[in-house]
Amino acid sequence: MAPLPDSPNPAETDEGTSSTTPAILIAAGIVLMLCIGGGLYWKYGMSSAANRADILLHAVKNENLDLTVVERGTLESSDNKDVICRVKAGSKGNYAATIKWVIDDGTKVVKGQPIMTLDSSALEDQQRAQKIVKEQAHAAMIAAEQNLFITVNQNESDRETARIAIQLAELDLEKYVGLPKGTLLQQKREDARIMLLDMEAGLESFLARRKIDTHDSDGEFQQAIDDVTGRIELAEADLEMTKDRASYSQRMQLKGYLSPAQVQADESRLSSAREALKKVKAERQLLQKFISARTVKDLSAKVQEAWRAFDRVTNQAHAKEVQADAERRTKRSIFSQEEDKLRDIDEQIKECKIHAPQDGIVVYYIPESSRFSASERGLIQQGASVQEGQKMMRIPNLNVMQVTTRVHEAMFSRIKGDDRKSTGIHESVRVGLLLNLNPLHALVAHSDENLELQREEYRDREYRLAAQGQPSSIRVDAFPERIFKGHVRTVATVASSSDFMSSDVKVYTTIVVIDEPIEGLRPGMSAEVTIHVEDTVKDVLAVPVQAIVGGAESGRNRKVLVMGPAGPEEREIQLGISNEKMAEVREGIKAGDQVILNPKAILGDKAKTREDTAEKGTRGGKGGGKGKEGSGKGGPPGK
Repeated sequence: MAPLPDSPNPAETDEGTSSTTPAILIAAGIVLMLCIGGGLYWKYGMSSAANRADILLHAVKNENLDLTVVERGTLESSDNKDVICRVKAGSKGNYAATIKWVIDDGTKVVKGQPIMTLDSSALEDQQRAQKIVKEQAHAAMIAAEQNLFITVNQNESDRETARIAIQLAELDLEKYVGLPKGTLLQQKREDARIMLLDMEAGLESFLARRKIDTHDSDGEFQQAIDDVTGRIELAEADLEMTKDRASYSQRMQLKGYLSPAQVQADESRLSSAREALKKVKAERQLLQKFISARTVKDLSAKVQEAWRAFDRVTNQAHAKEVQADAERRTKRSIFSQEEDKLRDIDEQIKECKIHAPQDGIVVYYIPESSRFSASERGLIQQGASVQEGQKMMRIPNLNVMQVTTRVHEAMFSRIKGDDRKSTGIHESVRVGLLLNLNPLHALVAHSDENLELQREEYRDREYRLAAQGQPSSIRVDAFPERIFKGHVRTVATVASSSDFMSSDVKVYTTIVVIDEPIEGLRPGMSAEVTIHVEDTVKDVLAVPVQAIVGGAESGRNRKVLVMGPAGPEEREIQLGISNEKMAEVREGIKAGDQVILNPKAILGDKAKTREDTAEKGTRGGKGGGKGKEGSGKGGPPGK
């Protein structure tokens, strides 16, 4: 067909305009068709839904709501004793020992019954070698102790010898000078040294200044002076007699009574007397000026050397004692270490024979890394190697069982566990040990290891039950006809994801204790827990939870489809309390309204309902349940 006169020539039209105009027209046509189709569907499809056989209706009425939370969980014992390998790993590898014998998994045992034996042959070889090393260390310690004893005695003898040498030197000086006995000994070392310097400066002047102190006791010096003085006086008397004799001889010679030879002999004796007197006087001068000074200097030096010798002996004795004592302590420490090693080996040999810590059944521990692999690492079987600190078994007490489940975050604030308060028994025992007069008790109170053992001993009595958690009913799959009574013990304070596919859904691990011992219960059994949150709320307007449209992001405001005269009508409602089956409606509908129980039949699979949220929030996960999420008072379904 030819183009219109007023239309531009297609060949002359811009390339961008020719490609954009058809796309805009096509998009506008699609939007118009969708709007028309949707209107026709809502007018005719919805109006004809009242006659569809697949639509399920429920008449809204006032009902009583039982406020409970129902979750699935797994049975386990609330009193588990783990069996851990306490044998230390050797220096040649990470493994501690191998299993020689082990009791079968699932066997019922009583406390003290043998459950496992580890190979202890290598430890027994170490024990024999260590005994020899210990005996050698003990002999070295005894020798060191005896050496210390000998050193102390020898040092005492050396100090006493040096002390006697001081006394002898002081006595020699005091005897020579003429001081009273013990004069130097009674003075301090510095005062005695000043006295010695005073003596060395001049003995006669020293004695003159201390005449009052020395007049009762003349020393050797004074005796020597007196002796020389006496001999001088004798020499002087002899000289006078010789002078008289010589004078007499000369007179007699003049009278002719004596010969010249006799007179000359008397004159010779007179010369000898003069020389003798001169010699004795010189001896006194030497004694006063040189001999006394030399003797005092010598005796003073001996006294001071005796002092220094005593100091040396004392210091050497102290050094020898310190060295001998250090050697003794070192040998004692070595012996103590070798003894501890032997004791540790003995304890490890005892640890190779493992007994049941309590009554219960044997449950082999399988590490997570070995659950989905073909590796035998960590498995418990005869001949398998075990590591130090490896958890090998668990002995659960079957008389106290509990269910571990998980509660949706919407109900976390409504679940209440036991209210336990400290009894203070641990602190009281510690204060009692500290105040005890026995120092051993105070030492025990300051030891962290002993405190931990004491806390472990009284752990069961450390807290008292102030208020019990919410009552619960437990139905075990293995005993479907029985309902057991229990209560909530604890609720985790930290949330976790229900599984890796629904990381946005947070759940809290909750432990529910069975209050009565039940014969036949075993760990790992599946159970359904019903937690009674509050008393039953009576006469409230309620609808089934599957009729509610919308997820947790909508809060309390949700929607339902109500069957009206012209077909299904969408109503916005406000929710109140709810459980796993029914939810309270506070606004939006009234008693007698017909709500559609399967809104997906009208809205399609893309509509989010309570069933979708519940399945997503409770799927998978250890200890998790398959019950409806968000059940209980205080929140709308799915929140």
